[in-house]
Amino acid sequence: MTERFILANGEIVRASGEVIELTAGEAVILGGLWKHRGYYISRSRQATWLWGARDSWPDAWDSCISVHHSHLRHKTTKCSFTIEHKTDYGDQFRGELTVDSEDPHPTINHIGD
Repeated sequence: MTERFILANGEIVRASGEVIELTAGEAVILGGLWKHRGYYISRSRQATWLWGARDSWPDAWDSCISVHHSHLRHKTTKCSFTIEHKTDYGDQFRGELTVDSEDPHPTINHIGD
């Protein structure tokens, strides 16, 4: 059994029953990368998911996204998935994760668009 990501409250539930709580930013990134698994997603695209930036975005946001990724990697070291970073390409979800898409908060459904 793989981990289950509950989009509505930003939690990962491991097969053992352990709950890993994510911040809103971490949940947005994980949900977006999972939705586009198999593809490298640029940091500018991830900034769009987080802050709605469309064309230009401050370089400082790249650092913010890096911090979200660092925290996500730290929290999910024992999970059955990883997020791979490739310079000049972006980030890619790799592995297995079941996503609970029955979201009682429809405003979150834009994640990863």
